[in-house]
Amino acid sequence: MAQKVLLHIGRHKTGTSTLQYTLHHNRELLSELGYLYLSMGFHAAHHPVADAVKADDQAALSDYRTQLQTAAEESILLSSEAFQNCEPAKVAAFLDGFDTQPVCYLREQGSYVTSAYAQRVQRSTLTDSLDDFSQTFGANYAAFLRRWTDAFDRPVIVRRFERESLIGGDIVADFLQFSLQLSPDQQARFESVPSKNPTLSAPMLAFKLRLNREGYRLNQEAQVLLTLKDDQSQPKFVPPPEVLAMIRRKFEASNDVVADTYFGGEELFSIGDSHSKPTTSDLAISDAEFADRLAQLEDASPGCISGP
Repeated sequence: MAQKVLLHIGRHKTGTSTLQYTLHHNRELLSELGYLYLSMGFHAAHHPVADAVKADDQAALSDYRTQLQTAAEESILLSSEAFQNCEPAKVAAFLDGFDTQPVCYLREQGSYVTSAYAQRVQRSTLTDSLDDFSQTFGANYAAFLRRWTDAFDRPVIVRRFERESLIGGDIVADFLQFSLQLSPDQQARFESVPSKNPTLSAPMLAFKLRLNREGYRLNQEAQVLLTLKDDQSQPKFVPPPEVLAMIRRKFEASNDVVADTYFGGEELFSIGDSHSKPTTSDLAISDAEFADRLAQLEDASPGCISGP
């Protein structure tokens, strides 16, 4: 009988980091429960496996296959949102001979685009507005899921990443119970980890966007300081209503297909104000506030920012 593989393919911005750190932290318990969760060194997720598939690195893929084939556990758990950027047929070829079940969490596109935009501004030199960024953002879930279904000749397990749809309102609890089918007693044995990848507040995001636009460059320490010095009680960024409406209209037909295919025609996402903290659509920052935040970073770590 072929070994079972539960293949968690994302999508990104659906609590993947918190889930992966939890699974990685509890590898020994997972092994006891019959699941191999490959150790990737300092990686909590299996991004190196996805990267090897995308790069067609046959040497690395052969090594990973050997690790999977020689596993003592009955089942294998692979988790990386980087799989979403791979050709599903190539992933299927890598896992040929295994009994593979893809699992995917979907986030409402307006919220998804906003979170992805904030992350790109934070971690890169992106200078685009959200409106420009959203024009090229791909979140056609119907087409995406069809490719994975065709590659593995079985439906993807699809879950909605919204608090009211998740078991216990939590991605980890939902995955352990729904995807791994663990009992409450088994779930209670998992040690939790702090939430990962907090989103910057709107004022700090505005500061980072202006840094990008003016040509400043931050080293790794400065990137960490942005998060450490951020006041999470400050409002979070949300797009103006007209931008959100435009994003949602773009994917409406695709979402209807997913709703019909996976949820019996039930509305795919509940659209409403799900924010428990203050929000703002304003990413403007005054010259005085910009200079003050810049000075704070330089004082905390001299040389962590290079000027334009």
